[in-house]
Amino acid sequence: MSQGCARWRGDLGAYVIGALGSEERAAMRRHLAACPACRTDYEDLLPVRDWLTRTKRHLAACPACRTDYADLLH
Repeated sequence: MSQGCARWRGDLGAYVIGALGSEERAAMRRHLAACPACRTDYEDLLPVRDWLTRTKRHLAACPACRTDYADLLH
């Protein structure tokens, strides 16, 4: 990611997990289409997104794991 792309760094993670609003999401899409460095960073975050998705599904299906997870948060 170039220094000129520093303003996108904070939003990239939010974009990956689908937490941006529609205008911000569209702006990020345009930026990723034009910036190979940010696109590489985005692609590097995809496995993290996938892991979080799998973890969320697992916690939803496993009451014991949910309890253990909740205990870790306290």
